[in-house]
Amino acid sequence: MPEQQVRTARSFCRICTSLCGILVDTVDEQVVRVRGDRDHPMSQGYTCVKGRALPAMHHHPQRIERPLMRAGGSLQPAAPSPTSPTPHGHEHANVNVLTSHQQADPLTGMARYSGVPVSVHPAVAT
Repeated sequence: MPEQQVRTARSFCRICTSLCGILVDTVDEQVVRVRGDRDHPMSQGYTCVKGRALPAMHHHPQRIERPLMRAGGSLQPAAPSPTSPTPHGHEHANVNVLTSHQQADPLTGMARYSGVPVSVHPAVAT
């Protein structure tokens, strides 16, 4: 049996807003391991259990890989809207309604996310 070659790619975890640096090991396009990147300036090799579980989540048989809509009591692939270039254009109007009540980013038109306000963050609460 030929030995499989492991390739390592530098990336970052997208599970939460910390964006920890990770090294992703793949064999034939299959993610086999995720570990912390010790050279990352912020996370310095740290990863949480969720980050290390990325291979199992990425290859889970029930992973959602495309937009879905509930129709007739079940989830069906969302059809592209003829008025929107996005595959889930039906949601575009809803996003605009939501952002019109918030401070919208002038470039994207989307609501700005500013994280946890310092006044309520547990690390700095008095």
